[in-house]
Amino acid sequence: MGYTVCFWGESTADADETHARLLDGDVSTVTPHPDVARLRADVLARWPELGETVEPWSPDLGDPVTGPEGLESHYLLLNLSWDVDADVVEQICARATELGLVVHDPENEEEPPEEPGFLARLLGRSRRRQGG
Repeated sequence: MGYTVCFWGESTADADETHARLLDGDVSTVTPHPDVARLRADVLARWPELGETVEPWSPDLGDPVTGPEGLESHYLLLNLSWDVDADVVEQICARATELGLVVHDPENEEEPPEEPGFLARLLGRSRRRQGG
């Protein structure tokens, strides 16, 4: 068991809908962005052990094939276990924010919940808001 964090550039849908679609492999609402691929490359270079947590699949991850190829610039989804160092997650989210990407913590809601999601506690709700 763990948690998921997702990153993308632009989407025509709100963050929760975008995330749900991406989980189903539907990239129709997101626009490819070179900084998504850049973030992915940065993550895999700095923390290669996270390769098995990364979606979408691409040849740089090796076997087995876990999804369609060629979507690396559409989104980055990390399926993380709770034992991943919080500093690592914070650094990844900070880099994504630097690049101007959406950082989506699906455990969060627009209004601060009583028990904020894991990333909200880490980042102080500093993620980029989507869709105005």
